[in-house]
Amino acid sequence: MLCYMTVWYFVVVSVMMLEMFCVLCVEPCDDFKCTFQGELCVESIDGGPACGCDTGIMGGGAKLCASNGQTYYNTYAMDVDACHHKVPLHVVHYGECGKKPSVGVVWGEFSPFQ
Repeated sequence: MLCYMTVWYFVVVSVMMLEMFCVLCVEPCDDFKCTFQGELCVESIDGGPACGCDTGIMGGGAKLCASNGQTYYNTYAMDVDACHHKVPLHVVHYGECGKKPSVGVVWGEFSPFQ
């Protein structure tokens, strides 16, 4: 019973000390803002903030035609591409490029009403 209580006490004290330590921590990206479209703040090797482009593409959303004439699956994918190419992009219309733009809004998503 004594061993069990000692282990429990150690865990509680360790967690409390960890929480106290984390309160004193400041994340490098807390007050740092990246300026280019699609950039994310990450911790650099030296512990400071640095900006970089995401490598993944999130699925879902509404297809869109961007100002570079390319169709993207969503605004996130457009922002990732803008970041990698360092070219600002914006939505020209929703739907595929070269097709009639989608109009109308249903539940916050763009729909292909004609």
